[in-house]
Amino acid sequence: MRKVVFMDFHGTIAYKSYSDTLHQVLSEAHPDHLYTQSTFRDLLDGSYLWDSPEIAHPQYNKPEAWWSHMEAKLAEAYSQLGYKQDALQMVKRFRELYTDANEYLIYEDSLEAIIKIRKMGWKIVIISNHVPELKDIIKAMPFGKYIRKVISSANIGYEKPNPKFYKYALKKTCRPRKKIVIGDSILADIQGAAAAGIPAILVRNSLFKDSGDCRYFAQDMMEAAEIIKENFK
Repeated sequence: MRKVVFMDFHGTIAYKSYSDTLHQVLSEAHPDHLYTQSTFRDLLDGSYLWDSPEIAHPQYNKPEAWWSHMEAKLAEAYSQLGYKQDALQMVKRFRELYTDANEYLIYEDSLEAIIKIRKMGWKIVIISNHVPELKDIIKAMPFGKYIRKVISSANIGYEKPNPKFYKYALKKTCRPRKKIVIGDSILADIQGAAAAGIPAILVRNSLFKDSGDCRYFAQDMMEAAEIIKENFK
């Protein structure tokens, strides 16, 4: 590939949070509960593999191994709230929902922006700290046919911004002559890309738009596509 846009997934072109999904499942099983999404955010803060990107996890590269590790964390959260008896059943339901493309919110500008970037001659490769099934999730989305490759941290043993994640992505795309990263995380996407020598566009996350790490900022994906058109010909 000669020209590649490495594009983040969650928070950049689509959205579905762990805490929202855990709360959704609990509400299905126990409609009278009094917990909120923030309850799960607090319980699981620091528990995800991407919370420690400096630590490689090749032992979880297979889907069942990855899910076994993750499901234990999620089941413990439900147990701490007093739902130990059906915690495993709720975790299975979580997995079902989180791997269903129809459950995701797709940002309204994502498809149009992706098509515009493709028409400019760029290949699009998704790079994301996500679940093993990300490739299938994206394939089922409206923009799936425009995506050349999908790289999920769950399948390679490294989380962004670990330099080995970006090294892997570059190797898998034959070290493209021109490359850009687009993402919403100042740490995982912008700083991670900078460490790998790749220019990056921060999208949607205006909190860090004036950061010294952020050279390019876009309010949405269409603006990001325009930045590519004007600055990366």
